[in-house]
Amino acid sequence: MRTLTAVLLVLVLALSTDAVGVPAQAPEPDVGLQVRFEAEAVTVSTKRLRSDEWKQIASWLPWIGMLFSLSGREIVTQHEKALGGSFLGLPLKGRLIVLQSTKVGGMSPIPTVQWAPSELVLELPNGVLYLRATSAAGVYRFESDPKRSGGVFSGIVARAEARIFGISDPNSIVRARVVLGFGSVEEAARALTAGLGPEDSAAVTGALEQARAVLMPFPAFEKPPQETLVRWMVVGRSADAVSVQVLILVGQAAPGQEKKTRRVRVIAIPTGGRASTVYEKEHEPGDQVELLVSGAPPVVVLIYVDSEVSRQFKAE
Repeated sequence: MRTLTAVLLVLVLALSTDAVGVPAQAPEPDVGLQVRFEAEAVTVSTKRLRSDEWKQIASWLPWIGMLFSLSGREIVTQHEKALGGSFLGLPLKGRLIVLQSTKVGGMSPIPTVQWAPSELVLELPNGVLYLRATSAAGVYRFESDPKRSGGVFSGIVARAEARIFGISDPNSIVRARVVLGFGSVEEAARALTAGLGPEDSAAVTGALEQARAVLMPFPAFEKPPQETLVRWMVVGRSADAVSVQVLILVGQAAPGQEKKTRRVRVIAIPTGGRASTVYEKEHEPGDQVELLVSGAPPVVVLIYVDSEVSRQFKAE
């Protein structure tokens, strides 16, 4: 009996040790603080990826297999770009990894070239925020990887949207907004100034005071949810108007539906006013739609997906 007790104790201690070594999974926040930054991205190295390296990247970036494929003759090249600029009031270092696919084949002798980012790493003196890309076109989306972030960013949920100007050029410009999973400026300042001196702490706090509370973008899904998801929050209020931020994640089409896209329509009905369509557009399942609705309070907002009301709410 003593031997069994000793074995159980050893197992409990081993499990506890493992738990201490693994960062706790941060809960999914509905709201975060939005900060913006702009950085130069200068190419410092280029290498052609081996097939095993490429397959490893494709395994943790599911969307990239839809953009690049290994059919025909395809060469995938990785470009590492060094970042220079400022983030949270401090000098920024880090890197942007961009993938280039050059494919020859098919009916045309002209190579097809496509570019997409795979990771964005922001380095500050007291922490590293690692962001992996989750979309491949237009405004690029990124989300944090808590296993690879470190320092004050360890375990922090963060999502970003970035425009990369001149992505195929040796010198590029990155303009991004990053939403950090903090509920208040005070909470963020306590966490993000750890390990900094007075001057740097003041710079970070000043940058956070300029941030604004916004809805946290939805995380990436391997496949879109069955139902359309909606978040909303009041972001401005005066005597005669209320402003509401609305975030929509477009769900899957009904089984058997031939049309692959879904029409999203948002109608606002302000007090004493007429109903008006403030947004209407076709979207792929999995798209995120963000918009601002304003009007005399209370404002009733109706969100249609195709011809059905997916969500309605009243903002006062």
